[in-house]
Amino acid sequence: MNYNPSMILQSPHDFVDLFQKEEESVCTGEDQKLKSLNHEHVQKINEWIKALRSKKYYQINYNLRTEDGYCCLGVGCDVIDGTAWHMCSSPIESYSYIYRNGKEEKKFMPESIYKQYGLTEYLVKFMATMNDMHRKNFEFIADFLEVIVQRYGVDVK
Repeated sequence: MNYNPSMILQSPHDFVDLFQKEEESVCTGEDQKLKSLNHEHVQKINEWIKALRSKKYYQINYNLRTEDGYCCLGVGCDVIDGTAWHMCSSPIESYSYIYRNGKEEKKFMPESIYKQYGLTEYLVKFMATMNDMHRKNFEFIADFLEVIVQRYGVDVK
């Protein structure tokens, strides 16, 4: 996220506007840019939004999940498949979990997961920055996802 200190980012709409500007300048291929979300994507994103607001998850930073909680992307992984978590074997990361989905093993939301939401790698990285660097809470990130659905959702009724 190319944050300029003169920019005042207060609302989820501000962050979506920034995402759209950055995506346009950073993502060169059309396959890298966020496209219209279909009904299935919107349903899954709405489940993620509900989970973020549920108070079931304690928010952490810089890991998908630890014994203490989840980042916003970890909640998204948990919504798709809450059984894919495995404790890291590294002593340095002894309290972190990795998300194992088929052949993918990640400390970042796997492509197979974010594609189920109809999202792009760039948007997921943008959300990680919101969670970790900007310290936006789950409610704010849920609002951000709602704005994404409003702007990109197809036949959202």
